[in-house]
Amino acid sequence: MNQQEFQLREITCQDIKDLLAIE
Repeated sequence: MNQQEFQLREITCQDIKDLLAIE
């Protein structure tokens, strides 16, 4: 697993909620 791929996997529901909250 590449480090960049790991960072993408670190995107969790919390991050998604934060993005939705910005909108």
